[in-house]
Amino acid sequence: MSFDLPLPVKETLYYMGMKEQNADSELLALLADCEKEVRENIEARFVTDRVPYTAVEGGNITAGTLSFTSKDLAKNHEGCSETVMFAATLGPKIDMLVKRYQKINLTRAVVFNAVAITAIEAYCDSINNQIQKNMEAEGKNCKPRFSPGYGDLSITIQKDFLQALNADKTVGLSLSDGNLMIPEKSVTAFIGVSKI
Repeated sequence: MSFDLPLPVKETLYYMGMKEQNADSELLALLADCEKEVRENIEARFVTDRVPYTAVEGGNITAGTLSFTSKDLAKNHEGCSETVMFAATLGPKIDMLVKRYQKINLTRAVVFNAVAITAIEAYCDSINNQIQKNMEAEGKNCKPRFSPGYGDLSITIQKDFLQALNADKTVGLSLSDGNLMIPEKSVTAFIGVSKI
């Protein structure tokens, strides 16, 4: 699968803690080379499920089969009766290459990792945009996506979230013992759906 979404250099440099004007030609050449390699090794996949959503006083939430508490998600989803749960990943090859470069070329590892972060964000934005278009066709609107680990939405919800999406089988996404996603370049999120 070719990954042809734009990956702005400015954004990649931001993830490296740099500004565009501070990047010399050598760094920009390395960045371009890393971008080519990232694109060649992405195995992007995603899964979504549109589920009923309710929230009551105190941020007690039910989303499909999940029940949990988050005042911040309740605020984000104000006016919503549905939510789209989604999980997206760039696949395992990207993680393997980051780990490999961390051992043999630390500078390349940092740049490669930043390009990969830009890529997963671009991929999530493209999924988000498609979901928004689908909802607009129904006369509905989407809230900004909200991921476990944001605000008071605990990262510990990841296990139940991924199980609800059957993400291990559908996109090859699982969790470490510390609730970190494997592959690492992966995102889970809720996208609230409301009437326009």
